Amino acid sequence: MTNLPPESICESLNDSVCAITMTEDGEVLSSGSGFAISPEGQVVTAAHVVTGRLPIREEDINADGTVMTCQFHSTPPIAYEAKLCGIQLRSNAFRENLLVDLAILEPLQGQKSETFKPLPRKRIGPKLGQTVYMAGFSEEVELPFKIEALLDPDTPGAGRFLHHVDRGYQAVMGKPMCKRAMVGNVLEFSATSGSRVIKGDVFYIDQAMHQGASGGPVVDESGVVVGVVTHRAVTKVYREAERIEVPSGSALAISIEALDTYVRTLDN
Repeated sequence: MTNLPPESICESLNDSVCAITMTEDGEVLSSGSGFAISPEGQVVTAAHVVTGRLPIREEDINADGTVMTCQFHSTPPIAYEAKLCGIQLRSNAFRENLLVDLAILEPLQGQKSETFKPLPRKRIGPKLGQTVYMAGFSEEVELPFKIEALLDPDTPGAGRFLHHVDRGYQAVMGKPMCKRAMVGNVLEFSATSGSRVIKGDVFYIDQAMHQGASGGPVVDESGVVVGVVTHRAVTKVYREAERIEVPSGSALAISIEALDTYVRTLDN
């Protein structure tokens, strides 16, 4: 496929990436990002966005009393449920199951929209050194210069000014943040359990993942999905002989190939 200009890639992601929120009795339990993969509104995200924690527990999936919504740009929130949440890999050699942190969501019955714009996706993983773009909703964006705190409210026109500034801020927050990066490391994996097969890649991106981006897409230079953002990479530092882990400047992602191969196995 033909490579697209960076601005075209980021613009195309605006309508396909959604903000995901999980609430219970009005309290936010978890939030993250996802993206549409079908005209009917199926969404892919990270499994831990659905449950709010790791490891994935069955009782956390579509739990009674919880409400999960996905909100795309310029549309109201739509109620969703998880159809697949986490792929468990079992082996007698390990004390616990290995988890592939991916999930598929579907709109609840009657929760439809004409605005679903699915992203195309590849059935092969990314290549080392490949340029990619990651997108997700950010909790980092704020009004510049803290003008809402500095502005004298008694100044003539201050209220109107802040109203327009807030509208512009909300417009920005209604779109995902897009970041350009390079694939710095690729680790292949493959597993078979009975008739079920899964294979794919875990890969590192040389760009920090912002808060709220978990579950967002990683696309190549043609705008095609190659992976799903899962979490920040960490590095170890020492403080007075104590070793602690802190976020590094990289992010981890899982290839969309892993989800596709697993789903095809289930369909067969």
